Amino acid sequence: MKRQPQSLIWTIHITGAVTAIVLVLVVWFGVYQPLNEQAVADEIRIGKLESLIAQPKTWQNVNVLLLDQHFTLSEAVAFANRHSAGGSQDDLFIREADKLAEDHQLEVLDWHLEADRDVERFTESRVRGSFRGSYESISRFLASVSQMPRIAKVLELSLDKGDKSGEYPVRITFALYSSGEANDTRMKGRAL
Repeated sequence: MKRQPQSLIWTIHITGAVTAIVLVLVVWFGVYQPLNEQAVADEIRIGKLESLIAQPKTWQNVNVLLLDQHFTLSEAVAFANRHSAGGSQDDLFIREADKLAEDHQLEVLDWHLEADRDVERFTESRVRGSFRGSYESISRFLASVSQMPRIAKVLELSLDKGDKSGEYPVRITFALYSSGEANDTRMKGRAL
């Protein structure tokens, strides 16, 4: 009879040892190992952040250089726009006409540049604009355009039926003339 209790004791010891081993393995692979991997990943991220924080002057210098380049390029673009020939003259006309339309309470809907054409010793650029406004504002706008220093001939005027507010949609095609030896508005033209 003594054998049964002793085998029972060994069974309990073996069961306890196996349970302890399984519990250690579960804790190791289920808790400790993932936490250890996360800690290593966090240390790597912290190291990268610390290296970036240690170099703020480098990033500030790069930012200053980029801002200087942006300023230089912006000035170069503005200079090129001011000194290019026909294309900027067309753009200048559109900017001035936009301002006149605003001054006369005329809403500008759209501008469209058409291809240049050679006409005798001049180059003709066509600019089409779509507007919306009262009859009076349209009339005042056209009178102001005729007073501009550049020749702007109205080739086409289309006035659609207005709505109850008294505003009319209108489409106007202007012919702008430039002269130049090469008869090329975009390259050599000079505004008249």
